[in-house]
Amino acid sequence: MSEHHPPREHPPSPRTLGRRVRESVVKINVWLFTANVWVYAAAGSFIGFEGVAVWLSFIALWPIAIPLMLAGVAVVGVLVRRSRERRDLRR
Repeated sequence: MSEHHPPREHPPSPRTLGRRVRESVVKINVWLFTANVWVYAAAGSFIGFEGVAVWLSFIALWPIAIPLMLAGVAVVGVLVRRSRERRDLRR
């Protein structure tokens, strides 16, 4: 007669750095996707879903617009700094 042995339990595998990084990336991706959905829903309720459809039709131009927007922000920043410096010199 053979003895009945309980099934072997394997020790939990240690979480490697690569596994932790992958889990973190997945969590961040899910969070960003959820935030993205909320932003589109908020924009849809604010400007109307027809407006969001028009807005999304320009999505192909966004990679081109990003450097232009950054340049615009930089120019505005320079102008604000210069106007503050002139205002401080007048005092």
